[in-house]
Amino acid sequence: MILAHHVNRWLDYNLTGGRQFTSSAGTELLDLYHAGWEGNWHVIRDVSLTTSFIYQHGNSSGGTVEIFNQFGAGMSLGYPITQKLAGSIRYNFWQKNSDVAAYDYVQNMLVLDFTYGF
Repeated sequence: MILAHHVNRWLDYNLTGGRQFTSSAGTELLDLYHAGWEGNWHVIRDVSLTTSFIYQHGNSSGGTVEIFNQFGAGMSLGYPITQKLAGSIRYNFWQKNSDVAAYDYVQNMLVLDFTYGF
């Protein structure tokens, strides 16, 4: 489910949520609830600025039985370099807390991305 709201000329955002079932190789089943928010800030001309937050609660059965909570946050900046080339830099943070201690983690990710349109 996605709800979109245009607040004013400076901000629009999306709220997402849902439940998802996934099976891998027919042996493991993942039951996942998720909720998220993504804001698009229009504060600098020609620069896309996005912030996001997501929360997930899930459990898996089959191979490894696990119940977990996961939180993520991110920010990205994008800029059109030429008419066909755009660049962006994105930072994401993830933290997972599981009832299986070996599956807990914290992840920091920095991505530099260039996109060319034909």
